[in-house]
Amino acid sequence: MAEEKETNMGQQLAAKYLPYWPLLILFMLMAFAAAYTYLHFATPIYEASATIIIKDERRGAGGEDSKILESLDLIASKKTSKMRSKYFSRGL
Repeated sequence: MAEEKETNMGQQLAAKYLPYWPLLILFMLMAFAAAYTYLHFATPIYEASATIIIKDERRGAGGEDSKILESLDLIASKKTSKMRSKYFSRGL
């Protein structure tokens, strides 16, 4: 009896939605075309970041090396470097 309900329910669902399969295919093709067009013409945006870790064997010695690094601004965390590059590609 349970198998009859399952097959009956499956047949009901198939009979209900089977006539609409061409619309499903059409909407899927339209979605893929829209996604391709968007990805083809959208400007890609990339973001990169880096962290420099400096091992100090003398921990807090405050010698000449730390003064040199401060003068080069390598350990200044307040400053950030923003590099901007533009690339153009010709579509179709």
